[in-house]
Amino acid sequence: MLLVRGYFRSVDDLDVLKIAHLSVLDLSGLSIDDARLTAIVQHCPCIIHLSLLDSYTITDAAMYTVATTLKLKTIAIPSDFNLTDRTLEHLHHCRGTLEALHITHWSSSSFRPIKLTLPAVQTLIRSAHNSCRYTWSAYVSREEDLSKCAHATSLRVSTKFTDALLTKIAQTCIHLEKLNIHFPAKNVTSVGLYAVINNCPKLKTIHISRNSRQNMYRRCTEFAFKVVHILSSALV
Repeated sequence: MLLVRGYFRSVDDLDVLKIAHLSVLDLSGLSIDDARLTAIVQHCPCIIHLSLLDSYTITDAAMYTVATTLKLKTIAIPSDFNLTDRTLEHLHHCRGTLEALHITHWSSSSFRPIKLTLPAVQTLIRSAHNSCRYTWSAYVSREEDLSKCAHATSLRVSTKFTDALLTKIAQTCIHLEKLNIHFPAKNVTSVGLYAVINNCPKLKTIHISRNSRQNMYRRCTEFAFKVVHILSSALV
């Protein structure tokens, strides 16, 4: 299995690298258009794991070539650039092999509409011949961006977690399975945590990140103990 991360200037690069047997390709964040992606796919038909996260110029047209040429097991795509539900329809061509679909949304592009819909995702997942799973990861920096995270299964918010924010997460992100907490507010209480626990039935993981700043490290540690105490009480 070979993982290649790089910028391909032309089809000649692929010939030089002799990577026709490539099975894993991560093009996340690279400047790649439909023509380059199509060329790569045609020269590397053995790719089964493909990541196009933050590939903002790729369109549904190139994804048709991807879906009809490759026997993908996993695919990672952005939700807020050019790709639409048409891409999800194209991926039905991979339903015989598809095992995982990963979708991301970044608040840095929050001015862009979310073009992928949950019903289309669920239809694709149900059509897969294997047991197929999906993740929808959202990364936001402002509370107001939460309105576009309704489908998120994983959420990271780069702002202080207050009771109000946790309550809004509970009301908005009902499909949440993983919550990443990086900046717990000093006065956060059990109110917000209970709201998340009670309104997010699929929640499996609460990840509290360590912060290198001394005061935030201490606060994260204290918050972690608070979460443990609340969860222990809830199970009694």
